[in-house]
Amino acid sequence: MRSIILFFFISVASPYFAQSTYSMDDYFNANNPSAFAEKKLYLSNTSMYSRFGMIPNYFNFFSLKQQVGSFSLGLNNGFSQWSDWMVVSNTINAAYSFKINRNLTLNSGLGLNSRRDNMTFMDSTTPPIDYYTLWNPTSYNANMGISLVSKKWTFGLAANNVNRAEIITFPYTYKSSMSIAANASYRFDLDSAKHFSLTPSLFYRKGVNDQSNDFFFNLTFKAYQHSTGFFSTLNNNIGIFYQYRFKNNLSIGASMNNNYSLLSSNIFKQNYLSGMLRLSYAISPKVNYRITGTPSF
Repeated sequence: MRSIILFFFISVASPYFAQSTYSMDDYFNANNPSAFAEKKLYLSNTSMYSRFGMIPNYFNFFSLKQQVGSFSLGLNNGFSQWSDWMVVSNTINAAYSFKINRNLTLNSGLGLNSRRDNMTFMDSTTPPIDYYTLWNPTSYNANMGISLVSKKWTFGLAANNVNRAEIITFPYTYKSSMSIAANASYRFDLDSAKHFSLTPSLFYRKGVNDQSNDFFFNLTFKAYQHSTGFFSTLNNNIGIFYQYRFKNNLSIGASMNNNYSLLSSNIFKQNYLSGMLRLSYAISPKVNYRITGTPSF
């Protein structure tokens, strides 16, 4: 209970930060409704801050999953702000976890996402200068996904924005693109006691109705309760991170990364640094796996 209280305290107290993360867990959570359905309880909060010239950029991503029997319910909340543009996103997920055998679990999930954009405008036609905020209508999208989870590896597939809802960002209106996402990771144990391990992780997302694509790579070296490594994305974003896991299942991590460009346009090709703080809390259920029936010889 103390760990959960501490988690919520630091999460709420953390400032809102920027837009990418060192953690494959965040990519998995944000893009696949079946993520961590096998966990009894999963909490995470990632906050990031960066500055592009004189323009600050904030991002915060929160995820909660609670398992009840073979089912789990989850909530994701995302907040980002770049200059005068703000996006608030909420996703409700429902998933089912099926134990295939002692070492392998199949998760399937459905999600409903809501997104709302707003812009802050300056009116200087008459003094004094006035500012007003325009909230655009909320858009809703459906997501679905499956994942296979073993003791050493994870593989997931998901389809997001299946219904291609309209997104209104005044004065523009456009249809969201359906996307296909895949993620995979494998843990290489470096000693028999499993105190040391090396885990490469990959994430890829491709837009079906546009040319967008997203790639993320993470390499994590774990030594007892310490984890460190580096990560990179397609957008020339590379960084290093460190994470510590306490014995009470609470983990805290931080990263520093260099972004080559905030947008794909050549106009914005400029290096800028960003920093991030991440907290997570996870409990795995105790599973009693039984083989029923009488063996025959």
